Amino acid sequence: MPLHLWSELRPVTSLFIQLQFSAEARLLDLQRGLRDANRMISTIISPHKGEINKSLLFDKGCTFLCVFGMSGAKLHDESTRALDSALQIFSTCSRSLRKLEAMSIGVTSRTMF
Repeated sequence: MPLHLWSELRPVTSLFIQLQFSAEARLLDLQRGLRDANRMISTIISPHKGEINKSLLFDKGCTFLCVFGMSGAKLHDESTRALDSALQIFSTCSRSLRKLEAMSIGVTSRTMF
C-alpha cells in the first residue's frame, strides 16, 4: 500500500449504546425516550470530543454508535474519555429514561480508514 494512503488511517474509539424499552411502552413513550436519550448522550460526549455517528432502530430497541477521534484534533486519551462517557451515560439514562427495560454499553478502539 502506498505511504500517502496511510494518512487516512487513524485510531478511533467507538462507543455502542443499546437501549431496550419495555414492550408495554406506547409510541409516544418511545419517541420521548429516544429524543431524551439522544440529548443526554450528546450532552455527555460533546465535552469529551465525541459525536453520535449513527442511531439504529430495531424491533428489540435502539443502538447509538458514538465515535471519539473521527474528526478534528486527535487527543491522546480518547479511550479514557469514551469510558468516562460510558459511565456517565449509563448512570444518567438508567436513572432518567422512563420505560427503559435494559441498557448495555460497549467500548472499543481500532485503527479506521
